[in-house]
Amino acid sequence: MKIALVVHDARPGGGQDRYVLELANRLSETHDVTLFARTTENLASTVTFHPVRAPARPLALLARTFARRARKALSQQQWDIVHCVGGALPGASVVTAQYCHHAWRQAARKWRSELIGKGERIYRAADIRLAMHDERKTARHPALRGLIGVSRRTLDEWRSAYGAAPPVQAVVHNGVDLSQFNPGTPEARRRLRSSLELPDASKVALLVGALVRKGVETAIWALGPLPDDVHLVAVGAGPKERVLSLAVRAGVSGRVHVVDPVADIERYYAGADMLVFPTRYEPFGMVVAEAWACGLPVVASGVTGATEWATNGDSVLLVSDPTNIQGFAKCMIRILEDAPLAERLARGGRDLARRLSWERVVADTEAVYEKVLAV
Repeated sequence: MKIALVVHDARPGGGQDRYVLELANRLSETHDVTLFARTTENLASTVTFHPVRAPARPLALLARTFARRARKALSQQQWDIVHCVGGALPGASVVTAQYCHHAWRQAARKWRSELIGKGERIYRAADIRLAMHDERKTARHPALRGLIGVSRRTLDEWRSAYGAAPPVQAVVHNGVDLSQFNPGTPEARRRLRSSLELPDASKVALLVGALVRKGVETAIWALGPLPDDVHLVAVGAGPKERVLSLAVRAGVSGRVHVVDPVADIERYYAGADMLVFPTRYEPFGMVVAEAWACGLPVVASGVTGATEWATNGDSVLLVSDPTNIQGFAKCMIRILEDAPLAERLARGGRDLARRLSWERVVADTEAVYEKVLAV
């Protein structure tokens, strides 16, 4: 097949970026694949890269400019499949819904963050409205023949919010690389604590991703009832100073550590004792899959897409409300005090991660392509 993959960026970091990079590299082993993107890293030599210039900020300008220039570039050739990831390309034949801005707007309204100022909230609201407009145009465009949701919830959100009803619809969960993400060792635990200047005996609750949307507020307040040797390590982008100020107000300032996004996130999983993930909105949650692969017990909010096929109590501990501080604190304490439970969660999560191979993602995506071409 001659396939055009279209996305803003394709890089090892981040869920959507990583998804496209893995898909492009692996599809190119048997297909003619061209990637249309602003930036890329670690792209296989078997993939043709077509750069699309667009400003990084503001997001609304990025999306509009990128879509316009990508469509112009795509029109220069004939394609069997034009696969857009992210939903901002009206005219794509296949779309992977990695996000639904309509659902995110509802979640943001329901669970307001104290870490976001009024001006930024207004900017975000405007950006979300424009993104919803673009997603709706993509969902209703007559060229759309296949819609992939990274979870059942996300697929349903696109159908209900935008009226998406292409002839081919499928759920294809994101993948995880078990050679990169694997259980830690005592030495990995020691090295992480040394790098953070923590005592060797301290416990680490890890949070990974965009700090506000991933619910760092809940994690900070939940830390209060836990023993003093339990620390929260938050790795991701966000208002770092506001996060640290909140930790002071919560009385846990010495136990909250904020780390900018890193390329070697696997070493944080390898050295942690659990993943705490009180996300406000999460179509899938690749960090959950990565934590499972690393054998970490996971405490997550009930809106996490990756957990819709997990068993509460066997492979994850779920808290339905992402702002339920007591609920998260109780689950974290259970993991720390109940070794058999922690082991069962780690084993169950690892078993799930084995089913989330990138080879399966590619095979399931190829099956969607074949159905689209047969319509």
